[in-house]
Amino acid sequence: MHVLSTFLLAIGIASVLCLLPVLTAGSPITEDVGDNRDEDKIVTSHYPVGDARRCLQESAQNYFRMERFEVLPGNGWDNLQNEPQVQIVAFNYSQCRTTDDGRFLLPDTVTTVPIKSTDLQLFSDLISNTEEWTSVTSRSINLDAGLDNKFISISGKYSSEFTDMKSKMISDKTVVVRTEARYVRYSVHLQPDTPLHPTFRSHLLQVAAAHEREDEESARYLAELLVRDFGTHVITSVKAGAAIAQVDHLKEEWMKKNSEQKNEILASASFSLFKLNLSASVSFKSKTESSYQSGYLSQRTSSVVRTYGGPVYKPINFTINEWAEAADRDLVALDQTGDPLHYLITAAMLPECSASILSQLNPLTGSLSCPSGYQPVRIQEIGWCNIGMVSGNCNLCPICYISITTYWCTAWDSAKVVPSNHGYLFGGLYTSSVSNPVTGSPSCPSDFFALRVGYTRDLHVCVSADLEFGAKGAVPFAGFVSCLTGNPLAIPGDRMNSKGDEWPQRCPEGYSMHLATVDLDCQLNYCVLTRAMRGNVTPPLERPPFVPPPAGIFWDEKEINHTDDRSSQSLSPGAAAGIGVGVTLGIVLLVIIVYQLHGRCRRTQSRYSSMTEPVAAGASPPGYGASHVSSNL
Repeated sequence: MHVLSTFLLAIGIASVLCLLPVLTAGSPITEDVGDNRDEDKIVTSHYPVGDARRCLQESAQNYFRMERFEVLPGNGWDNLQNEPQVQIVAFNYSQCRTTDDGRFLLPDTVTTVPIKSTDLQLFSDLISNTEEWTSVTSRSINLDAGLDNKFISISGKYSSEFTDMKSKMISDKTVVVRTEARYVRYSVHLQPDTPLHPTFRSHLLQVAAAHEREDEESARYLAELLVRDFGTHVITSVKAGAAIAQVDHLKEEWMKKNSEQKNEILASASFSLFKLNLSASVSFKSKTESSYQSGYLSQRTSSVVRTYGGPVYKPINFTINEWAEAADRDLVALDQTGDPLHYLITAAMLPECSASILSQLNPLTGSLSCPSGYQPVRIQEIGWCNIGMVSGNCNLCPICYISITTYWCTAWDSAKVVPSNHGYLFGGLYTSSVSNPVTGSPSCPSDFFALRVGYTRDLHVCVSADLEFGAKGAVPFAGFVSCLTGNPLAIPGDRMNSKGDEWPQRCPEGYSMHLATVDLDCQLNYCVLTRAMRGNVTPPLERPPFVPPPAGIFWDEKEINHTDDRSSQSLSPGAAAGIGVGVTLGIVLLVIIVYQLHGRCRRTQSRYSSMTEPVAAGASPPGYGASHVSSNL
């Protein structure tokens, strides 16, 4: 008998649902109230308008039973650990809205689409390596809103579900067969521009206030606390339902020997969970059923059954019909999608914040340009702009929440020799959590100074114009590679005739690629001479905040104390430091224009004031790394 490559059974459970008790959520109360019911009596609720309890009380007064819908979007989400966080948006129940079937009470800014299908899907998946793993309840947000590229995907890879599976696969040399039964009841969506929760909004304003007074250290620390406490994403839609999953670990050697019978093995996995007690009208026959059933059970090293919503799993006399009958009564999130946390930072959400502009100029030219003989290469461009009404009493205004463009400069004509006294030497780079491989600490070599790169300005690129004394700390450099553009130094000939997205995502021959940082889901790599620098490829997971609390910062001690102890692991210094490559590395030119949230449009012309950032001790001399800040008064 031919068995389908994907074992899938669709079981009609309409007859099962008909057996549900008559008195369910959203159904009229049919008890005889006799003379106790007073049609003219008006009961005043003690709860304010907008409180969910007021709606429930009013529905009870009208002899209609209703429950509050629990599977709501709008919470924070840690996309590394697949853990829900605290509430980010505020819900109001002033309209007393319900689901279309009248069973559940909904907030004013949440809509649901009931899934009319009564099919229950059963299927089995074979996971032979960790890259094939997907979360049972968070697949969409891990794929769509995570940190993914063609080289690495870490979304959900620090979750307990993944780490437990991976450790067993490695230690026991097994593969995973996961069998699931899923029943989706509602699709739930959060409406745009839902008001922020007061707690989350207050923390955002603290970050904005630190930016306003140019206290970058405090702003960064507060922002990291925000991510720690509220997560990396906000949930915007949810699939509500119930599921049951069995995760079996089978010996890898046995699975390889029987790889041609994969379909029968997957069928055996489903039978081991549901025992074929589906219904009188459902049957499945296979000549090899008995042999593979016994072989499957004998090669299984571990087995775990997990339920998500629905009734508690009872291994004795378990039937899928009984599970489906009660699955509709206890719904949970079976899948969810979301946006990065910064998507919520808009002018409509925070109208109090003023606009500001920050630019870092090219120290060699004193402007937003490259020296003669060099061409700018864009490595990052981020922006969210809109044109609309900021308030009801102003004209159309362009609103740019954030606009960032970052360039580096390279010699553009390979036929010409760039003078040896042009450009900068490269002395490594570092962030607040990863040390410079050249120095072994978060600092630049002697006679070097740092240029800050990216949206967070956490990446510090060490450069030096002193070709004599800086040569001892220099490393042979061969370009940047980002998610936006490739490396023009990796191809011969006239590099600038092709577009940036056509340049290869690699280093020139003899050079190796290293990770510099990941900034707003954009990975930035750099090329140095092979074996010039060494370090850990995958750093350990660190939860924010990553910096110590600055003086004057006050945060709830309960929130601070639950952070995990972290040990900083830095990269080891490079074995050899190169010299004399400043002719190929022009400069790292930053064009960072940050528009913080615009308060309100003004009919009169805004006035601006300018100020220059002070030069810190050990920083570059005047003219290097100059910054211009303009603030709306």
